[in-house]
Amino acid sequence: MRSQNDDEQGLALRFAHIALPNDAIDCEPWEWHADAWRRFFAVKDWHVAGVSVGVAGEQTHRGVVTRWIYVGGEDQFTSSGRHRLMQALTDGGELLDHLERGSGGG
Repeated sequence: MRSQNDDEQGLALRFAHIALPNDAIDCEPWEWHADAWRRFFAVKDWHVAGVSVGVAGEQTHRGVVTRWIYVGGEDQFTSSGRHRLMQALTDGGELLDHLERGSGGG
Protein backbone atom coordinates (compact mmCIF):
# COMPACT_ATOMS: atom_id res chain seq x y z
CA MET A 1 0.00 0.00 0.00
CA ARG A 2 1.41 3.44 -0.88
CA SER A 3 1.69 6.34 1.56
CA GLN A 4 -0.91 9.12 1.51
CA ASN A 5 -0.28 12.74 0.59
CA ASP A 6 -1.52 15.61 2.81
CA ASP A 7 -4.90 15.94 1.02
CA GLU A 8 -5.54 12.19 1.25
CA GLN A 9 -4.60 12.18 4.94
CA GLY A 10 -7.03 15.05 5.56
CA LEU A 11 -9.84 13.18 3.82
CA ALA A 12 -8.99 10.00 5.74
CA LEU A 13 -9.37 11.93 9.00
CA ARG A 14 -12.56 13.64 7.80
CA PHE A 15 -14.19 10.28 7.02
CA ALA A 16 -12.49 8.20 9.75
CA HIS A 17 -15.88 7.49 11.35
CA ILE A 18 -16.90 5.45 8.26
CA ALA A 19 -15.62 1.91 8.74
CA LEU A 20 -14.22 0.12 5.74
CA PRO A 21 -16.35 -2.96 4.92
CA ASN A 22 -15.15 -5.98 6.92
CA ASP A 23 -14.47 -7.99 3.76
CA ALA A 24 -12.16 -5.34 2.21
CA ILE A 25 -8.50 -6.33 1.96
CA ASP A 26 -7.26 -3.06 0.44
CA CYS A 27 -8.69 0.32 -0.49
CA GLU A 28 -7.92 3.46 -2.45
CA PRO A 29 -8.00 6.97 -0.95
CA TRP A 30 -11.25 8.96 -0.88
CA GLU A 31 -11.93 10.82 -4.16
CA TRP A 32 -14.77 13.00 -5.40
CA HIS A 33 -16.78 11.23 -8.14
CA ALA A 34 -19.90 12.88 -9.62
CA ASP A 35 -22.04 13.41 -6.52
CA ALA A 36 -20.16 11.95 -3.55
CA TRP A 37 -16.82 11.20 -1.95
CA ARG A 38 -16.02 7.58 -2.75
CA ARG A 39 -13.31 5.06 -2.03
CA PHE A 40 -12.81 1.91 -4.02
CA PHE A 41 -11.83 -1.31 -2.28
CA ALA A 42 -10.75 -4.85 -3.16
CA VAL A 43 -12.22 -7.96 -1.57
CA LYS A 44 -10.45 -10.85 -3.33
CA ASP A 45 -8.54 -11.50 -6.56
CA TRP A 46 -7.82 -14.65 -8.54
CA HIS A 47 -5.12 -14.66 -11.22
CA VAL A 48 -5.34 -17.28 -13.96
CA ALA A 49 -3.16 -17.39 -17.10
CA GLY A 50 -2.82 -13.62 -17.38
CA VAL A 51 -6.44 -12.89 -16.46
CA SER A 52 -7.68 -11.35 -13.22
CA VAL A 53 -11.04 -12.17 -11.68
CA GLY A 54 -11.93 -10.15 -8.65
CA VAL A 55 -14.59 -8.95 -6.29
CA ALA A 56 -14.35 -5.25 -5.49
CA GLY A 57 -16.57 -2.34 -4.61
CA GLU A 58 -16.96 1.27 -3.62
CA GLN A 59 -18.14 3.05 -0.52
CA THR A 60 -19.53 6.58 -0.40
CA HIS A 61 -19.00 9.12 2.36
CA ARG A 62 -22.58 8.29 3.40
CA GLY A 63 -21.50 4.68 4.07
CA VAL A 64 -23.35 3.18 1.08
CA VAL A 65 -21.48 0.13 -0.25
CA THR A 66 -21.75 -1.35 -3.75
CA ARG A 67 -19.82 -4.47 -4.79
CA TRP A 68 -19.19 -6.10 -8.18
CA ILE A 69 -17.18 -8.81 -9.90
CA TYR A 70 -14.69 -7.88 -12.61
CA VAL A 71 -12.62 -9.70 -15.23
CA GLY A 72 -9.57 -8.22 -16.93
CA GLY A 73 -6.23 -8.99 -18.52
CA GLU A 74 -5.03 -11.05 -21.43
CA ASP A 75 -6.60 -14.31 -22.55
CA GLN A 76 -3.74 -16.83 -22.67
CA PHE A 77 -5.51 -20.10 -21.97
CA THR A 78 -4.55 -23.72 -21.98
CA SER A 79 -7.24 -26.24 -21.13
CA SER A 80 -6.28 -26.25 -17.43
CA GLY A 81 -6.19 -22.41 -17.42
CA ARG A 82 -9.70 -22.29 -18.86
CA HIS A 83 -10.95 -24.61 -16.11
CA ARG A 84 -9.20 -22.54 -13.42
CA LEU A 85 -10.71 -19.35 -14.88
CA MET A 86 -14.19 -20.88 -14.81
CA GLN A 87 -13.64 -21.90 -11.19
CA ALA A 88 -12.38 -18.41 -10.28
CA LEU A 89 -15.48 -16.86 -11.90
CA THR A 90 -17.71 -19.30 -10.01
CA ASP A 91 -15.89 -18.63 -6.73
CA GLY A 92 -16.04 -14.87 -7.29
CA GLY A 93 -19.75 -14.99 -8.07
CA GLU A 94 -20.46 -17.08 -4.99
CA LEU A 95 -18.43 -14.72 -2.79
CA LEU A 96 -20.28 -11.71 -4.22
CA ASP A 97 -23.65 -13.41 -3.63
CA HIS A 98 -22.65 -14.25 -0.04
CA LEU A 99 -21.49 -10.67 0.66
CA GLU A 100 -24.62 -9.14 -0.85
CA ARG A 101 -26.90 -11.40 1.20
CA GLY A 102 -24.95 -10.49 4.34
CA SER A 103 -25.13 -6.74 3.76
CA GLY A 104 -28.76 -6.51 2.75
CA GLY A 105 -28.13 -6.04 -0.96
CA GLY A 106 -25.40 -3.36 -0.97
